[in-house]
Amino acid sequence: MKNLIPLLKSYYIIPSFLIIVLIYRITLAPSVVEIDSGELAAVQSLLGVAHPTGYPLFTLLGYLFLKIPLSGSRIFQLNLLAMIFCIIGLWFFYCSIRMILLQMRADSITNKRKGSAKNIDYIVIAASTLSLFLLGFSKTFWLQSTSVEVYSLHIFLMNSIIYFILKADFESNKYWIWAAFFLALGFSNHMTTILILPGLIYLFIAKLKFRSSTLRIASLMAVVFFVTVIVIYSYLPIRASKAPVLNWGDPSNLKNLIRHVTGKQYRVWLFSSAEAAMKNLNYFFKNFLNEFNWIGILSGFAGLYYTLFKKRRLGIFFILTFVLTVLYSVNYDIHDLDSYFILAYIVFAFMIGSGIYWVLHVRGKLFFILFSILIFLSIPYQIMNNFQRVDRSRDFVFEDYTKQALESMPENSLLISYQWDYLVSPSYYFRFVENFRRDVAVVDKELLRRSWYYKQIERNYPQIIVGIKPKIISFLKALKPFEEGEEFDPRLLERLYRGLIAGLIDTNVDKRAVFLGPELVQNELVKGHIYLPAGVRLIPDLFFYRVVRTDVYHPMRHNSISIRFPERVDYYSDMIRRFVSNMVVLRMRYEIRHGRIEIAKGLKKDFKLHFSGVRLPPDLEAL
Repeated sequence: MKNLIPLLKSYYIIPSFLIIVLIYRITLAPSVVEIDSGELAAVQSLLGVAHPTGYPLFTLLGYLFLKIPLSGSRIFQLNLLAMIFCIIGLWFFYCSIRMILLQMRADSITNKRKGSAKNIDYIVIAASTLSLFLLGFSKTFWLQSTSVEVYSLHIFLMNSIIYFILKADFESNKYWIWAAFFLALGFSNHMTTILILPGLIYLFIAKLKFRSSTLRIASLMAVVFFVTVIVIYSYLPIRASKAPVLNWGDPSNLKNLIRHVTGKQYRVWLFSSAEAAMKNLNYFFKNFLNEFNWIGILSGFAGLYYTLFKKRRLGIFFILTFVLTVLYSVNYDIHDLDSYFILAYIVFAFMIGSGIYWVLHVRGKLFFILFSILIFLSIPYQIMNNFQRVDRSRDFVFEDYTKQALESMPENSLLISYQWDYLVSPSYYFRFVENFRRDVAVVDKELLRRSWYYKQIERNYPQIIVGIKPKIISFLKALKPFEEGEEFDPRLLERLYRGLIAGLIDTNVDKRAVFLGPELVQNELVKGHIYLPAGVRLIPDLFFYRVVRTDVYHPMRHNSISIRFPERVDYYSDMIRRFVSNMVVLRMRYEIRHGRIEIAKGLKKDFKLHFSGVRLPPDLEAL
């Protein structure tokens, strides 16, 4: 037993991390998931240029990781890399919270507060381990470990920056240089890294004051920072000049590079309205309990009080970073907002660790035992509570939907859609990385508003725009002042844009099968935001509307569907369910109208199998 205690004190963290790795591996996604997953995986696989802000470090690390000979598909390997990034991020977090608690331990021993050094050692172990688990199994943090996304690397880099800031504040000024280097890596991945900068500056000035040596260290930090950022971001213009398959924004020149890196096209959703900010703030507070249970939240507030009392500089750093992150994030009016709060959750986890330490340290033995039991029980509760929310181990819905949708179209078809989250983004991976139905040209209707997108189409599917070159030239001429921030004619621009889409349909419908996404027909077409060229009509196919010239019956390429919907219901899989079930109903009616009753019955069977929670209209129910 005497030999076991030192062993526990030295190696207790190994089984803790093994538990986290095991559970993370269980919930790992096997394939592409929603939003940017497919696009980012394709960019990493093919060394392309991703959507703003380009994410060059993320792209390069993913590309290098794929060089390691591992079993499984590329998308699985990149999902695994996301898990590794989160694990490394947790390691830096653990090292940081342990560093903080050891500083508090040293103060406690110096001040001869209650409890021996040996007891405080065990309290440090308990508090650092428990806060590690509470952060690692918080919903949003855990979710980033399941699939390829830039926020997994963001987690790693934010925790590493905090670690070196703390090393610099507690130990040696040489670590400010390391903090600057990792800050540069952070900016080379995600621009919200700026949210940690005010806290860094505060701690830097609070410790070093305004001296000549401070200016010298700051200058060296600036050199390290800017050289690192410039070197990594140079990837974008260098690679863009090679016209890769995916070349978002075409940042091959300085003007495009600045526009891309600053995310100009997304600013419209930033600080859009006070109503949006209040809605998002309300969402943040409602969701907070899913991130940390009640015990964790109460410990966090206790930890904030104790940190302000014991380490005021550190407490102010926490408050500053937390508040700035929340205020910035709630003013970004997008659907997938959760990941923007990650830095706030990381900071709160530090408060939780301090709070657990304080409660265990200052109270009596009975309270120590009861609180220890309670907080230890809260860990499995949090794991079970969030498991269903984050488990992606059986998520094949985006792969099934994308592959079957592409397979439903004849060779060399053209699809116009703006289902980025469910179809367009996943199709980048399957078409260009796995070479699955690469012959199908998938055109994002919204990206047709961007000048760079026509170069990408010209690179990958030049045949579909041959007939509309004059329209493209006219549109790009009208678009140029808009993209450069000059005065432009919005009515002219919109008219040319609608005419361009109509021309794209008209010049292709006689050469290849042309399809429109249901969202485009049911929203844009109905509202008059786009129009069809004269002499064409729409018929419902299995997943999309097909554009045809005549009313002659058009058979489907495939007559059945087989999509593995997840057991849990979320926004993205539910949207796919709605799209497909609605199109199947419309196709059933089309088959009945043309006397193909058996085909309609087969579709009804598929409908009953895949959409058990969706009611068929009465006339089709009786079929």
